[in-house]
Amino acid sequence: MPFTARIDRDTCEGHGLCILDSPAVFEMDDEGCATVAVHEVPDELRAKIEGSVRGCPAGAISIEG
Repeated sequence: MPFTARIDRDTCEGHGLCILDSPAVFEMDDEGCATVAVHEVPDELRAKIEGSVRGCPAGAISIEG
């Protein structure tokens, strides 16, 4: 079942590790913050995104669903 990834823009520090881990899901905006590039993330990417959640130095990523 698809899920949603979220980036807290107030918390994001622009390290970009999430983009290195999952470039199909995350991208960098013009302000240097990570954004979620897809509305619903396929469930087969859940483990990879959970790794991005754990690896975010700022704790800016969360998963819903």
